[in-house]
Amino acid sequence: MPQKFFEFLREWKQRGIQEQKDFAILTNEINKATFGIDIKKHKEIKDLDPKFKNQNLRDNMTDLEIIFTMLGEKSTTEITKT
Repeated sequence: MPQKFFEFLREWKQRGIQEQKDFAILTNEINKATFGIDIKKHKEIKDLDPKFKNQNLRDNMTDLEIIFTMLGEKSTTEITKT
């Protein structure tokens, strides 16, 4: 994963987010703000089967989807820092 993604996770951890559930909620909120749909719906559009844990949404995104996702993550990180 890109280094900037890990910066985003580090910032969350510094702010006290530790539970996997909390990471999932925050990631889902960024996805909704970025694409107008939640992660579950995004996976359905990508025809990813929820039974298979190895079907990561990010691994199946187009270059533009990854760019927009990273922009949402970076924006959130910068807002949190300020």
